[in-house]
Parts: sequence; structure tokens; C-alpha cells
Amino acid sequence: MPGNFKMTTKEVCDDMRRRGCKIGEPALRKGIEMGLYPFGSLINTGETGRRVFHILRVDYEKWAAEYLPA
Repeated sequence: MPGNFKMTTKEVCDDMRRRGCKIGEPALRKGIEMGLYPFGSLINTGETGRRVFHILRVDYEKWAAEYLPA
């Protein structure tokens, strides 16, 4: 998608599942927060506990090409 350089955790999770990785969004978010997935980062935790993640499509696609089957 031209101009769409960021991804949501839902988009990442859906793509990981499509590639055969059994993962849910809560586990993905926790993994990003803990630094297990280098393609994303936690950038903000609000007063209510809402977490905001920053995921660049190019970083995810590079990681997925190396670690997940096509």
C-alpha cells in the first residue's frame, strides 16, 4: 500500500497467522513491550493503561522474511 508505512498490531498478528505463527494480539503486544520482536516498540502508556505501539511496515517485513515461512 503506497503511503502506508505503519502497521497496527492487528495487521501484524493477522499476517503472522497467515504465515503459520499461532499468536494472539495480547501476546504480540507483550512481546513487543518486552523487546522480543525488534520490528515494534511501545511508545506510550496512557494514564488508563492504554498502550500505543509503533510498528514500521519495512521493519516487520524484513523480520518476517527472515523468521517466518512465506
